[in-house]
Amino acid sequence: MGLSERGIITKAFGFLARLLVFPGPNLKIKCCMIKTNKLILDLCPNFSVREKWGDYSQMNPALLVLLQRLRTDMKAPFNIHCGYEVTGHSSESQHYLGNAVDFTIGLDDFVKTYSILNALLIGYGVAYKVGFGVYPFWNTPGFHLDVRGSKARWSRDREGRYKSIDAVLKVV
Repeated sequence: MGLSERGIITKAFGFLARLLVFPGPNLKIKCCMIKTNKLILDLCPNFSVREKWGDYSQMNPALLVLLQRLRTDMKAPFNIHCGYEVTGHSSESQHYLGNAVDFTIGLDDFVKTYSILNALLIGYGVAYKVGFGVYPFWNTPGFHLDVRGSKARWSRDREGRYKSIDAVLKVV
């Protein structure tokens, strides 16, 4: 008996999530073969190679599967703004490794959206292995997610200063 697309994604997510639990910081579970990520994106019906991944062949497959699982459970559209890049971020950016994505979600209540995303990451058992940035003051408020292999949390205030998520969300 064959698996449905959702079944395949669920199994792949479970496997990749378990891999995220064991290795240390700057985990890089990826295959740079275009065919691998094209196959994964084919199994992720809510995303496509036409989005702003940068070079999607450089994206970490664990991140792609995690995004699809989040998108499926959120039941809301995601818009990818930035994936793999070689410039424009901090020197230690996970974007340079293909481990990160910046995105927005088509829901109205930003604080509630953050709470749901955070709860899902906890529920999946990967919250302590991902970087999660919150940007309520972008032109369209959005998020950063990466699979660095360790927990990191941050936000930026109206003036662009990095602060704790709680401090920034209090003034949203």
